[in-house]
Amino acid sequence: MNSTVIKNPITNSIKNSVDSSSNCLNIAVPFISSFVRKIFNQENTKDINDKRIITRFDDSYINSFDLPSLQVLIDLGFIVKFDNTIHLKLYITDGEAFVSSSNLTKGGFEDNIELTVKVEKENTESCKMIFDDIWNNCSDNFITNELIEANKGKYELLKKRDAYARKSSRIIKTEEITLKNIDIQKVIETIFNQNKDHSNTLHLEFEANKLREKTKQKLILSFNTEM
Repeated sequence: MNSTVIKNPITNSIKNSVDSSSNCLNIAVPFISSFVRKIFNQENTKDINDKRIITRFDDSYINSFDLPSLQVLIDLGFIVKFDNTIHLKLYITDGEAFVSSSNLTKGGFEDNIELTVKVEKENTESCKMIFDDIWNNCSDNFITNELIEANKGKYELLKKRDAYARKSSRIIKTEEITLKNIDIQKVIETIFNQNKDHSNTLHLEFEANKLREKTKQKLILSFNTEM
């Protein structure tokens, strides 16, 4: 069997492979989100013997420190280790292996432009050996219920910071667009092209053009001050 290239979404491809597995479910992926609930559940994982995941446990980014999602995996019987240097995305089931650019998130599986390769059967075992090597190198870096409990306060702070950053980004983007769309010259021309008698129009146009840059700078200064 030749390798197969799959473009997003890959949700059904991975989930179908998990659903048909009974022995192996090994995953190495740096970023995980609540999307795990769409892929794994009690029904499709309860009979799988070897359930292991290697991920990051890094409080600098919410999807490498998503404690509720890690808790879901532990509750489903996964053994979870962490290695904050991993970047690969590897999904291994019974007799199948997927090498991907996709993290275990909705963006990774569905929304982003990503590619996944289902490797040919003779290389599946090689992927399994690579996974085992990384697993062994993780030593005792287990993510446990105790570790999750000890980091709940830090997770809540990270979640609030992430929400604030996203909200601030939306506000900044809206205000930038508003400012960018202000055409000072067009505003001036609209005022002076009205059907009214302006005896000193030429003089006013001269003054307006002279002050145009100052007006623009004031708008920019006002915008930066509000920030």
